[in-house]
Order: sequence, then structure tokens, then C-alpha cells
Amino acid sequence: MNIFKSSASRRLHALIDTQAAIELDLQGYIVNANARFLLAMGYLLEDLKGAHQRLFIDPDYAQSGAYRDLWDALRRGESQVVECVHITRRREQLWMQASYHPITNRLGQISGVMLVVQDFTQRKLLNTTFENQLKAISQSQAVVEFDIHGTILNANEKFLTMIGYSLQELQGKHHRMLVDQAEANSTGYRQLWSGLRAGQYQSGEFRRLHKTGRDVWLQASYNPIPDIHGRPRSVIALATDITAMVNQRNHDALLSQVTYGTDQAIIITNTEGEIEYVNHAFEKLSGYRLNEVLGEKPGQLLQGPLTDADTVQHMHACLKRRQAFQVEIMNYTKHGETYWSALTVNPVFDRQGALQRYVCVQSDITQSKLKAQEDAIRLEAIRATTPTVDWTARGELINVNSQMLQILEQPGITAAKKMLEGIYRDVMTSMSAQQMHQGIGCEFEFSVNTAGGLEKWLKGTLNPLRDSTGTLAGVTMYAIDITAQHQTLAQIRSAMQSINGLAMQTSALAMRATIEAAKAGENGRGFAQVASAARQLAHDSADSASEIAALLQSP
Repeated sequence: MNIFKSSASRRLHALIDTQAAIELDLQGYIVNANARFLLAMGYLLEDLKGAHQRLFIDPDYAQSGAYRDLWDALRRGESQVVECVHITRRREQLWMQASYHPITNRLGQISGVMLVVQDFTQRKLLNTTFENQLKAISQSQAVVEFDIHGTILNANEKFLTMIGYSLQELQGKHHRMLVDQAEANSTGYRQLWSGLRAGQYQSGEFRRLHKTGRDVWLQASYNPIPDIHGRPRSVIALATDITAMVNQRNHDALLSQVTYGTDQAIIITNTEGEIEYVNHAFEKLSGYRLNEVLGEKPGQLLQGPLTDADTVQHMHACLKRRQAFQVEIMNYTKHGETYWSALTVNPVFDRQGALQRYVCVQSDITQSKLKAQEDAIRLEAIRATTPTVDWTARGELINVNSQMLQILEQPGITAAKKMLEGIYRDVMTSMSAQQMHQGIGCEFEFSVNTAGGLEKWLKGTLNPLRDSTGTLAGVTMYAIDITAQHQTLAQIRSAMQSINGLAMQTSALAMRATIEAAKAGENGRGFAQVASAARQLAHDSADSASEIAALLQSP
């Protein structure tokens, strides 16, 4: 038995010699310490003997209830293992795993405590660093954990918020609940999980489904986590919500397609008015290439001698006030050719109201502008030679030209106002008003009494003027003086009446001649033939006069 104890004692001492160890009494005072412990803590044995363990225990822990509970358990003969901070003589903090083992005497009574410690400070620091990194990642990124087959094990709050589910709704469900059916059945999806099961890292942009069914775009990495044998046992996915970025990118791509494909020239400048971008339509319209205009100011490139100075001044004033504006302006191409442009410029501000840039959209209106100028010249020529009156839709006189005033023998628009507004009321019958509102012009003849008391006949054409909504805004009348024609027609009608009267008289005389010839018998036969011919001629003359009169009566 003594031999056995000697052997056990040797094995115990051999084991203790490989560890940092210290012997304590039941009150926690130091009885002995081996060389490894003294080296680790930086003390000499004489520094420690008789001192209390609190000398190198973290003060907060030494005053805690957990420390008191530890010694109560040791006095009851219960071994204890704790992790706590030990403080060296140089005041360095070491994390130790402390194993407390009660020691009994030959009578089986607890007589002391053997404390064996292991320094795991580096492991603790590494674990703390790792935990802090995981915490930082979890705070900044969505994190979700799967088993190797894709079943959801855990997810942090960021992921749950991003996807709209609670943890209870996700745990135990397969990852495919976060994708649509087409994606779940796709080759790419199967390859994602087969690669992860093979230990292959996967990353990229992924479209996932929110609980509401809307798309959520993620920038994600799927990281296989190996077991102790290096085989994948789970997958950690780290994700960032890039839905807004993807939507903006798609929006920008759409805008890019629009700006490239549109026929409207687009210029984007910085806050100083220096060109940052022009589209293909601008290059085609102006002849300048993008690389030729970058950093230049549009006005310096496009304006020339015939560009209206007042328009340019108005543009500069609006730009200075950072206001949107629309103008029509004559510009010049790279080769010096002029063209008319309808220009719309809008300032772009950020959410804080700070100016970011200007966007200019130009439409080539050269042909329509030239046509409008031609139409204006024609209209001016017509108004210069044709009696013209302008009314509002309610019949209020707006303008009357000198030719109409001359016909009416009126000195000015004020004197002619009452007469012309009366003409409007007279000619705007229900039918004419209906035509005007439908945008249909109409012609009519009317007479007026001039200031000098003369009757004048006019032939007028009413032309409706409508606004952008199609509503009648005004009426313009162009007229010609047909007084002479009316007078000629009246004279012709009078002559026709005279001819008709003579024809009737001739017919009557022919009838009397026929009667007298009948009385003369055989001797009056020739005279009767002449009378018959005269009567027929009178009848034909009357018919011709009637036809002419009917023609003169027609409009």
C-alpha cells in the first residue's frame, strides 16, 4: 500500500510539475507554489507564502458573491473550474482557467486546495476579437445561417427586417422560400447549393423575395463553415440590401437608353454651367462630339451673331436665379450653320436644396419656325390689303384694320366699336356660333350703313381662333367690298324686268295681229304667220329674262 501511494504521489507531482500550480489553505492563503506558477506571475515564493489569493485575483471578482460561493463549495469538498483574470506582479492581466481541487488528509478531512491554472489569454483575446468582429458584422450586415442543405438555422435582426419575416417564421424552412419558383427551379440555384456543399465560396448580387412579395436585391457572400475535419457543416451568408442601388442603376440605364435614343438634344452641365454630358442627338444636331464639348459652356459654343441678345440676357438672369426656363433661340452648329432650337433648362437640386447641375433639353424647330415666319409674313400681307376685324369669343372688339375703317368711313376703332360688335351679334347666328366652337369657318354677305349714310355690301369669312385646350378664344373676319357687284346686279335685274315687260307687250300685239289676220281670211294668212313668229319670239325672250333673273337671285 505504501508502495502504491508512493507511485500515486510521484504521478501527481509529475502532473503538477507540468502545470502552473499553487497550494492554498481553506481560507485562501498561499501555502506553496511551483516554479511554473511563479514564472507566469512574476513572483518569488517568499513574496507569496502567507499572502491571500486576492493578491493576484481581479479585485471585482475577489469581492463578488461568486468568489465567496467558490470557496464555500471548495470547503464542502467540491472541485471547481472557473475562468477569471489574474494580475501579475507587473500588473499585467492574464486570463486563466483555474481548476480548484480540494485536498484531504489521511483522515479524509479537507485540509487545503490545490489550484492548477492555464493561461489562455491569447485564446481569449482571439475569441474576443472574433466575437467583436462578428458583432460588428452583425450590426452592419444582414447575417443568416443555414445548414449544408439550405435549411435556415438562425438570422440576425438586420436580415429579418430586410426580408420582412420573424425568426420563428424562418427557422427550419428552406432557403427556397426566399426566391420565386422560377429561380428555385433554375440550374443556377442548384449550382449555388451544390457548390456550397462542396465547400465553394459564393458571392454576387442576388434577387430575393420580401414577405410581401416585392423584390429585395442583396450583395451577398455565402461562406461554407467547416467542421474539425474540414468538411462543410453549415453556411453563413452575409448580405447588404442594395435594392435602392439596383433600382437606381436600372433607372439610370433606362434614362441612358432614353437619352441616347431620343431625337431631343440633351446637355448636362455642372453648377458652373460647364458641360459634363451630351447625348447622341446633340452631337447629330450641333456637329460637336462629346469629347469636344466637355468642360465648355454651351452658350460659347452655340450662340452667334444672329442669336437674339435679349433672349441670351433672359437666360443668364434665370440661371443666376437658379430658375427653370423655356426659350426659342437661334443657335449655330460646329460648321457655322444656323438652326432654331426650343430650349428647356431645369436646375437639379439635392435633398438639402443644394444645386447639383443643370439639365438642358433642345428640340430642333427650324422647319416649324421658318413656316411660322412665312405664315406670319403671309398673314401680315393679307391684313395689309384685306379688311380685317378681330373679336373675342364673346364678341368684344379687339382690333380693326385701316382698310375696314376706310370702308365704314370711321376715323378709328373707338368710333367703329359699336357698329362692329353689332355685326358680330347679327352674323353669329346659332348655326354660325356652333360652327365657330367646332373650329369650322363660314362665309356670309351683309350690308352696313357707313358714317356718310351710304349702304355698303361686304362678303365676310369668319375664322375661329382656339386655345391649346380647343376652346374658342376669338374670331377673325376677313372681308371684301362687294358693293359694286351688288349695284351691277341690281341694274341687271332692272333691265331684265324691262325686257320682260317689252316681251309681254310684244306678245300682246302679236295676239291682236293674229286676230286681225283671221278676220282678213285668205288675204291675211301671211300676216298671221308673221304674228305667230313674233309671239314665239316674245315668249322666248320672256323665258330667257326669267332664267337670268333666277340666276341673279341665287347666291
